[in-house]
Amino acid sequence: MDIEAVRFYGAGDARWVTIPRLRSIEGNQVRVRVSAGGICGSDLHVHQTGSYVTKIPVTMGHEFSGEVLEVGPEVANLRPSDRVIGDSRVVCGTCPYCLGGKKNLCLHLGFLGEVRDGAFCEEIVLDSQSVAKISPEVPFDLAVLAEPTAVCLHALRQATLTPASRILVLGGGPIGALLFTILNLRNHDSTAIAEPSEYRRSILSKIRPEMILERSVGEFDVVFDSSGSEQAFAQLLAGNLAKQGQVIVVGLYRQSSCFNLTRVVENEWRIAGSSVFTDELLEAVRLLEENWRKFAPIVTHRFPLKEIGQALKLVLSPQKEAMKVVLHPRS
Repeated sequence: MDIEAVRFYGAGDARWVTIPRLRSIEGNQVRVRVSAGGICGSDLHVHQTGSYVTKIPVTMGHEFSGEVLEVGPEVANLRPSDRVIGDSRVVCGTCPYCLGGKKNLCLHLGFLGEVRDGAFCEEIVLDSQSVAKISPEVPFDLAVLAEPTAVCLHALRQATLTPASRILVLGGGPIGALLFTILNLRNHDSTAIAEPSEYRRSILSKIRPEMILERSVGEFDVVFDSSGSEQAFAQLLAGNLAKQGQVIVVGLYRQSSCFNLTRVVENEWRIAGSSVFTDELLEAVRLLEENWRKFAPIVTHRFPLKEIGQALKLVLSPQKEAMKVVLHPRS
């Protein structure tokens, strides 16, 4: 029996193909029928550059939700028909960072869809610790947001926030929209978000109509940079970051960024990175289970898996007329 999948064959070459179904599972493994897969910014980076990929061809995708079909004999916490989401990380488990509870900094860190076959397919087989149960009340399309929501929760942990903090989310793509949603759920009412795309601003206004900016204007104490834009980052440092302000960088940059480090000293700025997540995935699941309707505007487009070319074209369009795009096997 064959299953459909999106396979990466090299930069710019993602193909809808059929591949053999893994016949049997063993030990601690689970077989999951994939119901939805979310296209992430890192998927786009892989598609365009081939970065991070260690095997070709490889099935793409790391954000997914689905239903357990089968469990191995050593699996005790899952059973067929359970709804689950996936942990995107592939770690060694033995380096000092893994042993210290910081798997996001694993010396050999990789991801589904890059170092092993991912989730843009009908079925995926994983170790049971790589999936987490989620309530059936959360629609599959929104359950795919669990993994990027965990990324956002980890970024929030990197900042020192107070009720008086003036907060800016720089960049209103899917990660920025998730950050904006979570900050509003946590009653940080002074949070603003800056996004140049008129389409994306219209989506963000469904989350909260106030504090939607075309570009960063004003002064802020804490900034979450999900833009990946050197120009936006330079503008931020030129006039929008308060003294002793914090910048948490969560977006990926395609180019090296240069700025005047003397200004960091003079203003006592704190600039920190935030990579993936540590133990936030279950917290993200709970957040979605309790508030999934608040996250609904973020998923804007859905495509059958076989239309991966059209989906990528939409997401990569300079007009940015999409937010989170979800793929459905056998639609």
